[in-house]
Amino acid sequence: MHRLVMSLALLGTSKCRIKSQVLFRHATRITNYQNPFDSALKMSNVKRLGSAPRVGRVGIPSDAPENLVNVNVGEYWSTLKEEESEASGTWSHSWHFDDAVFAKDLFLTLQGDIDRSSIPTREVVGGQLILRG
Repeated sequence: MHRLVMSLALLGTSKCRIKSQVLFRHATRITNYQNPFDSALKMSNVKRLGSAPRVGRVGIPSDAPENLVNVNVGEYWSTLKEEESEASGTWSHSWHFDDAVFAKDLFLTLQGDIDRSSIPTREVVGGQLILRG
Protein backbone atom coordinates (compact mmCIF):
# COMPACT_ATOMS: atom_id res chain seq x y z
CA MET A 1 0.00 0.00 0.00
CA HIS A 2 1.98 2.99 -1.26
CA ARG A 3 -0.64 5.70 -1.46
CA LEU A 4 -3.94 5.77 0.29
CA VAL A 5 -6.61 8.35 -0.29
CA MET A 6 -9.42 8.38 2.17
CA SER A 7 -11.19 10.08 4.96
CA LEU A 8 -10.16 8.39 8.19
CA ALA A 9 -12.17 7.88 11.33
CA LEU A 10 -9.51 8.44 13.96
CA LEU A 11 -11.33 7.34 17.05
CA GLY A 12 -10.19 7.63 20.63
CA THR A 13 -10.49 3.92 21.36
CA SER A 14 -7.27 1.95 21.68
CA LYS A 15 -8.52 -0.68 19.21
CA CYS A 16 -8.98 1.95 16.49
CA ARG A 17 -5.66 3.62 17.30
CA ILE A 18 -3.89 0.29 16.86
CA LYS A 19 -5.56 -0.20 13.47
CA SER A 20 -4.61 3.35 12.48
CA GLN A 21 -0.98 2.84 13.51
CA VAL A 22 -0.72 -0.22 11.25
CA LEU A 23 -2.14 1.83 8.38
CA PHE A 24 0.27 4.70 9.02
CA ARG A 25 3.28 2.36 9.07
CA HIS A 26 2.44 0.73 5.73
CA ALA A 27 1.35 3.76 3.71
CA THR A 28 3.86 6.24 2.35
CA ARG A 29 1.26 8.95 1.94
CA ILE A 30 -2.32 9.21 3.17
CA THR A 31 -4.56 12.01 1.94
CA ASN A 32 -7.62 13.10 3.91
CA TYR A 33 -10.12 15.23 1.97
CA GLN A 34 -11.94 17.43 4.47
CA ASN A 35 -15.25 19.19 3.84
CA PRO A 36 -16.44 21.17 6.88
CA PHE A 37 -19.86 21.48 5.16
CA ASP A 38 -20.43 17.71 4.83
CA SER A 39 -23.87 17.15 6.34
CA ALA A 40 -23.58 13.34 6.36
CA LEU A 41 -20.47 13.59 8.54
CA LYS A 42 -22.23 16.18 10.69
CA MET A 43 -24.88 13.57 11.46
CA SER A 44 -22.16 11.02 12.17
CA ASN A 45 -20.65 13.42 14.73
CA VAL A 46 -24.07 13.75 16.38
CA LYS A 47 -24.44 9.96 16.49
CA ARG A 48 -21.07 9.73 18.24
CA LEU A 49 -22.18 12.41 20.71
CA GLY A 50 -19.26 14.55 19.59
CA SER A 51 -16.76 12.20 21.23
CA ALA A 52 -14.84 11.36 18.06
CA PRO A 53 -15.33 13.96 15.31
CA ARG A 54 -14.86 12.69 11.76
CA VAL A 55 -11.65 13.94 10.17
CA GLY A 56 -13.53 14.17 6.88
CA ARG A 57 -15.39 17.09 8.46
CA VAL A 58 -12.96 18.62 10.99
CA GLY A 59 -9.57 17.77 9.44
CA ILE A 60 -6.67 15.79 10.82
CA PRO A 61 -5.35 16.40 14.33
CA SER A 62 -2.21 18.50 14.75
CA ASP A 63 -0.28 15.50 16.05
CA ALA A 64 -1.03 13.31 13.02
CA PRO A 65 1.87 11.39 11.46
CA GLU A 66 3.83 13.26 8.78
CA ASN A 67 2.70 10.92 6.01
CA LEU A 68 -0.90 12.05 6.60
CA VAL A 69 -1.92 15.17 4.72
CA ASN A 70 -5.18 17.11 4.89
CA VAL A 71 -6.76 18.81 1.86
CA ASN A 72 -9.62 21.15 2.78
CA VAL A 73 -12.21 21.12 -0.01
CA GLY A 74 -14.81 23.25 1.80
CA GLU A 75 -14.15 26.58 0.11
CA TYR A 76 -14.07 24.96 -3.34
CA TRP A 77 -17.24 22.97 -2.60
CA SER A 78 -19.07 26.14 -1.54
CA THR A 79 -18.59 27.56 -5.07
CA LEU A 80 -20.33 24.59 -6.71
CA LYS A 81 -24.01 24.41 -7.64
CA GLU A 82 -25.89 21.31 -6.61
CA GLU A 83 -28.26 21.56 -9.58
CA GLU A 84 -25.27 21.25 -11.96
CA SER A 85 -24.10 18.01 -10.33
CA GLU A 86 -25.21 14.49 -11.19
CA ALA A 87 -23.98 13.08 -7.88
CA SER A 88 -26.62 11.16 -5.97
CA GLY A 89 -27.26 10.90 -2.27
CA THR A 90 -26.38 13.64 0.17
CA TRP A 91 -24.77 16.17 -2.16
CA SER A 92 -22.36 17.67 0.37
CA HIS A 93 -21.02 14.14 0.91
CA SER A 94 -21.04 12.80 -2.68
CA TRP A 95 -20.36 15.88 -4.89
CA HIS A 96 -16.83 14.73 -5.68
CA PHE A 97 -18.02 11.70 -7.70
CA ASP A 98 -18.64 13.84 -10.78
CA ASP A 99 -16.36 16.83 -10.15
CA ALA A 100 -13.51 17.31 -12.65
CA VAL A 101 -11.26 19.31 -10.30
CA PHE A 102 -11.53 16.72 -7.54
CA ALA A 103 -10.93 13.93 -10.07
CA LYS A 104 -7.77 15.65 -11.31
CA ASP A 105 -6.52 16.13 -7.74
CA LEU A 106 -7.25 12.50 -6.91
CA PHE A 107 -5.52 11.29 -10.11
CA LEU A 108 -2.40 13.35 -9.42
CA THR A 109 -2.38 12.18 -5.80
CA LEU A 110 -2.61 8.51 -6.78
CA GLN A 111 -0.02 8.98 -9.51
CA GLY A 112 2.39 10.20 -6.84
CA ASP A 113 4.77 12.08 -9.16
CA ILE A 114 4.15 15.51 -7.63
CA ASP A 115 4.79 16.53 -4.03
CA ARG A 116 1.53 16.95 -2.12
CA SER A 117 2.17 20.68 -1.66
CA SER A 118 2.76 21.22 -5.39
CA ILE A 119 -0.27 19.49 -6.92
CA PRO A 120 -1.69 22.18 -9.26
CA THR A 121 -5.26 21.81 -7.98
CA ARG A 122 -4.12 22.84 -4.49
CA GLU A 123 -2.96 26.01 -2.83
CA VAL A 124 -1.27 26.47 0.53
CA VAL A 125 -3.20 29.04 2.57
CA GLY A 126 -2.26 29.70 6.18
CA GLY A 127 -0.30 26.46 6.29
CA GLN A 128 -3.27 24.42 5.02
CA LEU A 129 -3.72 22.71 1.66
CA ILE A 130 -6.88 23.99 -0.03
CA LEU A 131 -8.50 22.51 -3.16
CA ARG A 132 -8.75 25.14 -5.92
CA GLY A 133 -10.74 25.10 -9.15
